[in-house]
Amino acid sequence: TEAGLMGAGVQPKDAAVLLTSLVQGIAIRWSLGSRNFDIVPEGMRLLEVQLVLFACREGQK
Repeated sequence: TEAGLMGAGVQPKDAAVLLTSLVQGIAIRWSLGSRNFDIVPEGMRLLEVQLVLFACREGQK
């Protein structure tokens, strides 16, 4: 974005869809699975991963 908070090419609408999907995905994994993980720390861990990926610039990995 113009503020430089997200990597080039990341559209705000795309980011919103990805974050919503992250929440839905972890909730589905937890509810359909054996509920053998703590949902909050796992959600926070995956959110941190997603935010790092959002911050990547073109040409970086």
